[in-house]
Amino acid sequence: MTLFHNPLWQSREWEVFQRELKNTTFRIQDILIIKRQTALGKSFFEIPRAALAAISSKFWSELATLTQEQGAVFTRIFPADQEDFLLPAGARTDGVPEIFPENTLVLDVRQTPEELLTHMKPKGRYNIHLAEKKEVQVAASDDVHAFYELVHETTQRDGFSGHPEALYRAMLESFAPDSLLLLAKYQEKVIAGGIFLFSGGTATYYYGASSNEHRDLMAPYLVQWRAIEEAQERNCQWYDFLGIAPEGATKEHKLFGVSQFKEKLGGVRVRYAPNFEVVHQKGAYLLIKTLQKIRRIFRAS
Repeated sequence: MTLFHNPLWQSREWEVFQRELKNTTFRIQDILIIKRQTALGKSFFEIPRAALAAISSKFWSELATLTQEQGAVFTRIFPADQEDFLLPAGARTDGVPEIFPENTLVLDVRQTPEELLTHMKPKGRYNIHLAEKKEVQVAASDDVHAFYELVHETTQRDGFSGHPEALYRAMLESFAPDSLLLLAKYQEKVIAGGIFLFSGGTATYYYGASSNEHRDLMAPYLVQWRAIEEAQERNCQWYDFLGIAPEGATKEHKLFGVSQFKEKLGGVRVRYAPNFEVVHQKGAYLLIKTLQKIRRIFRAS
């Protein structure tokens, strides 16, 4: 098992970003807790990628007090731990949305460029060299609107939802100068891009998008390669591709296609302990879960 910890989601910058999005934040024993709202107007807490195995029992008692004060129905927790641990009382693992995927791919960037290329799959190396040969240009940019337009194309093509332009802008501003927007151009047209965050020696590939045009130029591979080079220049140890499908997943898994793309670039798998929710108000929690299930049925019909 690879010993890996991405401090991004417990960082002060992530807390600033959440406040920019109008979310209320708290800290208990320096663990970040974000207050969010359900569709019913009820509130719940989210704890993103915190190392939980080593915390004291006092944390859970202080969390219980905070939930009472704030009226939180439940707390949704995404552990940073890579091994299972004893879940607290009232914890449920079923039906927790995979906002932070339990599986990710990380690349040790303390290697030479030659070593990184050698350890890639042959198709990954080929696609990077192809984009370079076709004179795709990748550079840092502050044109968030251009990236947003790429996201719109990507979501329309691949059938998933994006975010408002303001969210991408807030993320880049909250993490500056430890954030980077890369855009790939071909003949002055923007054809691919990505947002990357740098925190505690780890570079994270957070958002990516590509145009429907010139897909044969393999620009997203060159965007990744330039981001990896940037991670090395910033003396990072790890490059986190942020989310892949679990081993053995079929084509029906929502991350299957993007996983094939990421895995061509090398790296090793990391599996986090299961996400879970701690219930504070059982009746309200069951009602929320029932309505969510009904909504999913209607969407699928």
